[in-house]
Amino acid sequence: MTAHLPSAAFGLCLLIASAPVAAGFESGEVLAGLCRQPAPICLAYLEGVVDGAEAMEWEQVVSGLCIPEQVDSMQLRQIFLDYAERHEELLKLPAGLLVLDALKQAWPCRP
Repeated sequence: MTAHLPSAAFGLCLLIASAPVAAGFESGEVLAGLCRQPAPICLAYLEGVVDGAEAMEWEQVVSGLCIPEQVDSMQLRQIFLDYAERHEELLKLPAGLLVLDALKQAWPCRP
């Protein structure tokens, strides 16, 4: 019985990995609501977008975004919330796109 445990666990992992998952936040509205609380997942999401943007910048997919070295997650939160208040009409769009736009407006690259 113990000999089958690793292969059963592996099969379970494959099943879980192939199951459909949610794409994350459906809209900027959802993220803004979480950030107003502030929920820890808000900060984690914002940090994830920044990490992703920096990785994409290395691949030259994202341009025009120059985040300063000493930025913390609370600054990211405030930038996004300020953006959400100024652009309520956009909050139905995907949250990741809105976060990137907010960050580009806050920290555009200077020539």
